Amino acid sequence: MRGEEQERSSVERGEHALWVQGLLGDARSWFERAFREAEATGDVEVMARAALGLGGLWVHEQRSVVDAAAVQARQLRALSALDPASALAVRLATRLAAEADYQRGTQADVLAQVERAREVGDPAGVAEALSVAHHCLLAPEHAARRLPLAEELLRVSSV
Repeated sequence: MRGEEQERSSVERGEHALWVQGLLGDARSWFERAFREAEATGDVEVMARAALGLGGLWVHEQRSVVDAAAVQARQLRALSALDPASALAVRLATRLAAEADYQRGTQADVLAQVERAREVGDPAGVAEALSVAHHCLLAPEHAARRLPLAEELLRVSSV
């Protein structure tokens, strides 16, 4: 395993720390490093993956205004460099929509992005979209809308 770990790029280490190990602080450090490296080399895909990872697992994970603004700026920068129809662009747009809806107490933009993710057909992107949309529907009056999203998330995640 040690050899495999040494071969992983910074963004891969961040993704592993976030999605496999659940080590949010470690993941954030790897994503910061990966973003800077990608920015220096002009690697748009890695920059976008790192910017997406900096958002973390949950909507509004970046609690301070400064941290949230820094992550949003990186996500917007990465998104502007991607083909808007790509799965990665849809993932970033979905995350940005979820963060904005969460702040406003709305859900329309993130639910529209769930539809876009379904159209693209990337299972990881659909799962992420359903997850962040679920975060925007936590009020008691949203219970009926939350359950179908949660059920779909379970189906998509098991593939």
